[in-house]
Amino acid sequence: MRLLAVGVCETNGKVLAMREFGTLKLPAVELNSENPRDELGTFFLSSLGIEVEIGKLFGEKYIESSNELFLYYLIPPLPQLKEANGVVWVKATEENLKKIDPAKTGESLSSNYVKEAMKLLDIMERTINKCPWGAKQTVEDALRELVSEIEEFRAELFLKDQVKASFEAGDVVYDALLLIWLFARDSNMSPAIILKKVTEKISKRKPWLFSDGGISLEEAEKLWEYYKSLGN
Repeated sequence: MRLLAVGVCETNGKVLAMREFGTLKLPAVELNSENPRDELGTFFLSSLGIEVEIGKLFGEKYIESSNELFLYYLIPPLPQLKEANGVVWVKATEENLKKIDPAKTGESLSSNYVKEAMKLLDIMERTINKCPWGAKQTVEDALRELVSEIEEFRAELFLKDQVKASFEAGDVVYDALLLIWLFARDSNMSPAIILKKVTEKISKRKPWLFSDGGISLEEAEKLWEYYKSLGN
C-alpha cells in the first residue's frame, strides 16, 4: 500500500496549494518512514525553505482502486506561507477542493465541521504547551471563565441576537475544552482519556444512535435510565 501525507492549510476561505507538473495540488509527500509529520515538515522545508510545525491528523482516505492511503494533517497559516514563492491560495469551494485533493475526491476536506473541530483541538494543545498565558492558568481560573461565558451566552439568547450568541457559544466551547485540558494537565493524564470516557458513556446510554431503527422519546428516556442504573 502506498502511504501519502497531505498538508491542509486554510485561512480566510482559501486553502494553500502548490504546482506539481503544471497542476495545482495540496502539498503531499509519499511516506518512507513511520513519521509522517516529520516527513511532511521536511517536504515544506525543502520545497519552500520554510520550517512548518505540522498539526493534528484530521482525516484519512483510502482509495481501493490504487491501494493508496492519504493522511491529512493541519498546517497553521504562518505569515511566511502567505507570501511564499510557489504557493497559490485557492478559494476553498467544494469544486476546487476536489480538484486539488491528491485523492481526487475532496470528501475529508469538505467536512468543515470536523476540520474546524480539529483546528480547535490543535489550538488547545498549543495553548497549554506553548503559551505563557496557558501555562499559568489553573482549573479554577478556567472554571470561573466558563461560568462567565455561559452567563454571557444566556444574556445574548435572552436578547435573541443570534450573531452575538454564536460568538458566545464558541467561547463556551473553547473554555469548556480549556477546562478539560487544564484538569488533564494538572492530573497528569491525557485529555483523550476524559474524552474517551464521555463518548463511551453516551454510546452505552444511547445505543439507538447506532441502529437503523427509529425510537420514541418515551422509549429513549426509559433506555437512558435503564443503562444509567447499570452504572454505564
